[in-house]
Amino acid sequence: MTLLGTIPTDGFIACGMIKSHDGNTVFIASGGSGGHLYLLDTTSDTLIDTGHTLGAGSWHSFNISPNERVGYGTSPGVDQLQIIDLQAGTATPFFLDPTPGVGNDQPDAVAVQGTNVYVTLRMSGKLAVIDAQKLTVSYIDLAPPSISVNPANCMGCALHGVTVRPEPDLTGTNTSPSSSSQTSLTSALAAKRNNHTHIIGISKLTQSTAGPIDLFLHCGL
Repeated sequence: MTLLGTIPTDGFIACGMIKSHDGNTVFIASGGSGGHLYLLDTTSDTLIDTGHTLGAGSWHSFNISPNERVGYGTSPGVDQLQIIDLQAGTATPFFLDPTPGVGNDQPDAVAVQGTNVYVTLRMSGKLAVIDAQKLTVSYIDLAPPSISVNPANCMGCALHGVTVRPEPDLTGTNTSPSSSSQTSLTSALAAKRNNHTHIIGISKLTQSTAGPIDLFLHCGL
């Protein structure tokens, strides 16, 4: 692998890069100016500054909706999820703050599945499940709260990454309804409901004893 070049950005890019469906664009949100939005044209390696800065209280992770019109960015220092209109470049803060006090939850990683948004809270050890259409949130306790977190490498985080995948078809049966039969439709709907959420966390007791933990949560979406 050969380094072809570097491109300066406004602040650090933490977990802030998401590829478009066609692979021709990478949506980038750097930490400068409370979230600075860029587009990387992968066909020409050209970084396009959208000119949109969000002014959030802090910045970390970034993800986008399936239609690529809405962005979701975490602001751990102020316990918020930023809901971003990617065309207008405006952000609406949505509090993820089930624990009293500022910075006692610290939203971290973001996963998107349909109209649901999943956010790990690295301090309180909770998973926030947001309905992006209704703008409601519920919380699942997954790990004991952390005492301290190193934001540079997430050592001490109660939870860190999160991703969502459909449950694999272990029967080998094609669950896409090829006909209008009730059996085919029922099978397809059941497959869509059986999704898995994977949460990767880090031991939360002390940084000196931190070791990876793998938590598996089976959610019916």
